[in-house]
Amino acid sequence: MSAKLLRMIMSFDDDMMGTVQFDGLFSDPFPIKSGVKQGCVLAHMLFGIFFSLLLRYAFHESEDDIFLQTRSEYNLLRLRAKTKVHQVLIREMLVADDAALAIHCEECLYMYLSHASRMYSENSPSPPA
Repeated sequence: MSAKLLRMIMSFDDDMMGTVQFDGLFSDPFPIKSGVKQGCVLAHMLFGIFFSLLLRYAFHESEDDIFLQTRSEYNLLRLRAKTKVHQVLIREMLVADDAALAIHCEECLYMYLSHASRMYSENSPSPPA
């Protein structure tokens, strides 16, 4: 990622402040140093980029794959035919801000979580002081 693009993304949240409302009263403003604003136009894009990199890192050694068979022809009566069948690799399913992983054995889940944990610890920024 270029430094210019990174600065532009970070500028969306420069000097971000928050308050808490409880029982009709508001707290004093406090700085928000991580995360993205709810409703931010970048939130979905940044989540998609992060999640795709996480999956690439976590599954780079995986030989366990789940494939979805599809057809390019729209005749539903011919779904059993072997012609014009395509296989699409399925590893994740994303809908809005929900994510599901297509993992079908305990060893694969353990491997994925180990890789994901290592990626996060190697790439996460230091907590603010």
